[in-house]
Amino acid sequence: MFDAFKVEKLKHLSFKEKAGLSIYPWRNCEPEKMAKLNKPHSELKVAIVSSAGLYIRDEQKKFDHSIKGGDWSFRI
Repeated sequence: MFDAFKVEKLKHLSFKEKAGLSIYPWRNCEPEKMAKLNKPHSELKVAIVSSAGLYIRDEQKKFDHSIKGGDWSFRI
């Protein structure tokens, strides 16, 4: 279990915020297997996936915050 009270970088948070972080059901997101590269880094194509809700202003439609459960659409 994650203990927010022991993390130095979180010392500025209130007791209530640390308690909330400590009881949250965090998931282990470490991959089970890592892919081995068979090309040099200069030849790789990389994709970055984020849940930050980013979009290009004046080119792409904003995400709809009124959708219950969140806007599941994506932008490239």
